[in-house]
Amino acid sequence: YPQLIGWRCLLASVYVWLERWTQARQQLDALAYRDFEDIPRDASWLSNLWALSDVAAALGDVRRAQLLYALLDREWQAMR
Repeated sequence: YPQLIGWRCLLASVYVWLERWTQARQQLDALAYRDFEDIPRDASWLSNLWALSDVAAALGDVRRAQLLYALLDREWQAMR
């Protein structure tokens, strides 16, 4: 189900667990196309960003990790 973002986030994470770095990078690149702003803000949003944060960290992708952190921080600040 490639149209379901949550499954793609999980797939990227599974690729990291399997040490399939190229496939994990491909998924992360595709999901980061709009700097993660198009990840639906639904019940899975937090777990999706958590999975992508794990992938970015495993790949050493500092720029994407910073983007994800900023999204999570912005959400946290809005809730306070």
